[in-house]
Amino acid sequence: MKHHIQAMLTAQCLTSFFAVWTVHHHCEEQGLVARTIRNQVNAILT
Repeated sequence: MKHHIQAMLTAQCLTSFFAVWTVHHHCEEQGLVARTIRNQVNAILT
């Protein structure tokens, strides 16, 4: 049980690395941003 909890805590600490950094590593700085609401009316509504 003790090793399971240690493994879960370690995995929790690495979540941001695998879920965020690895996905966005080497993304181009230019271009459109996928999660941007460009329409002013939609931006206000959301």
